[in-house]
Amino acid sequence: MSIVFKRIWSIFSRPSRYVGRDLEGNKFFEYPSTSDDPRRTKRMIEYQPESRKWDYVSGRARLPVQWSMWLTHTRADPPSIEELRADIQRQQRVHASALELEKQYQAERAAQRLIPDSKPTPEMIEQPNQQVVSPISALEENVTKKERMKVPPSAPPPETQAWSPKTIRRGS
Repeated sequence: MSIVFKRIWSIFSRPSRYVGRDLEGNKFFEYPSTSDDPRRTKRMIEYQPESRKWDYVSGRARLPVQWSMWLTHTRADPPSIEELRADIQRQQRVHASALELEKQYQAERAAQRLIPDSKPTPEMIEQPNQQVVSPISALEENVTKKERMKVPPSAPPPETQAWSPKTIRRGS
């Protein structure tokens, strides 16, 4: 009987407030503060389904960053469903761009014959009394020293001398 009374008492004494959900169906709640600071509320998750809780704890699944920020009081307002959907679309665009860049990089490396598993072409095979010029050295000849030393204008100036931290003694 005391367990039932405790549950009823906790419902009325500490009412929770449903804040929102993520795209996977997890529900997020906020309880009033139990500390001296009324702004520091207790924030909790109800995993959907309950068995998925261990996927999040073990690291196999991840909460959206926006909800993680809200749970740790880094963010004041909970994220909206539209914001979460927009972030998923952004992640997909970034992933597609990364794949495209990786394809371009692989094609560039193959063109320069730097990939070790690519088959040698007749031009690459050394013939007697001929000097073989590697693609890297050919590229280096085309690039002047000034061009290699160019630094973007937003970059900080390079350090001219070695730096070592200074020790500070406290209490002396």
